[in-house]
Amino acid sequence: MTKGIEGLEMSPIGGLKKAGVYALSDDGKCVQNSYLMRNIVRYAKSFNLPILDHCEDMAMFNGGVMHEGEWSTLLGIQGIPSAAEEMIVDRDIILARDEDCRIHIQHISAKEAIEKVRTAQKSGIKITAEATPHHITFTDEQIKHFDSNFKMNPPLRAEDDREALLEGLRDGTITVIATDHAPHNETSKLVEFDHAPFGIIGLETAVSICLTQLYHQKVLKLSELIAKFTTGPAEVLGLDIGTLKDGADADITIIDINKEYVIDKNAFFSKSRNTPFHGMKVKGKVMATICDGNFVYQAK
Repeated sequence: MTKGIEGLEMSPIGGLKKAGVYALSDDGKCVQNSYLMRNIVRYAKSFNLPILDHCEDMAMFNGGVMHEGEWSTLLGIQGIPSAAEEMIVDRDIILARDEDCRIHIQHISAKEAIEKVRTAQKSGIKITAEATPHHITFTDEQIKHFDSNFKMNPPLRAEDDREALLEGLRDGTITVIATDHAPHNETSKLVEFDHAPFGIIGLETAVSICLTQLYHQKVLKLSELIAKFTTGPAEVLGLDIGTLKDGADADITIIDINKEYVIDKNAFFSKSRNTPFHGMKVKGKVMATICDGNFVYQAK
């Protein structure tokens, strides 16, 4: 959305569109200047580009490293309030309404923000949202172990927030599951919790975690879960992909929905190991991946 993702000057959106860009985002940063954001939204609409936004009011963030709540108080750690997310979600909903533009809320985590999106959708506003496997699995209680692999942004929140995510997935408010994949080298995470970088890797564990937490726990039907990974993201981006219809690209994931195994970070293909899922027993595994008709991965 902005040059150098610095949040100061709008990127050349027309040029990006011409170069083949399908959506605009500042990744893990949030444009704080709402006047600038309104101009970005207007230009994005004129080029039919959706906006993917990491919603966070940095004034409310205030150096926090975990969710502000009971556990941040007990542990004496600076918290990040849910309001930091909710305030920007509110702003984006207003912009989506006033400019009639598509805005997608990345990695939504707070129950109040989810309710805002649900209400906006019922009013016909073009707002969508995604959830991550780690936010539907863990809560801020995990931080009591001071394991920096549980440090991410947005942070793991309270149990009622996690339950709100599950309900949002169930009722269709949240149409996408995304990993928010953020690799770090091992050394950078082997420091005090306050000083460790935000982020975890999630690509290699996402399907197994979601089959375990959503399908086998009867939160979603299998077809509904698959849609969150395929047609849901495709609709956000306005792309005709993510299906098995005749003539579609042969991009296929083969899964064994009942295969049980224990996640081992040392078996990852990724060079990074920053995962909170190491040692977790899961049910459901990716057995093979086909990209454009070619097998690019097969489980051992």
